[in-house]
Amino acid sequence: MVLMASFLLLLPFIAKDLILNLTQVGFLGTLFNSMSIMLALPAGYIAKKVGGMKTLILALFVYAVGFLTTGLYQVILGFLLLL
Repeated sequence: MVLMASFLLLLPFIAKDLILNLTQVGFLGTLFNSMSIMLALPAGYIAKKVGGMKTLILALFVYAVGFLTTGLYQVILGFLLLL
C-alpha cells in the first residue's frame, strides 16, 4: 500500500519529466492498480501452495530484478546495440 501511495505522489513529477498530459498520467495510475488487482489472485495461490515467506522472497527478487533493469536500461540497451 505504501508503494502505491508513493507512486501516486510522484506521478506529477513523472508526468513533467516524460511530458505527459493528465489523461496519460491517469492511465498510468489505472494501469498500476489494474496490475495489482490481476496479480493478487495468483500471488495468493502461490502463497498458499509454497508458503508465505518463500512467496515474499520470490516477490522481492522479482522487484529487485525489475528495479535493476530499469536503472541499467541505458547500459543494457547500449550493450545490445553493440551486438
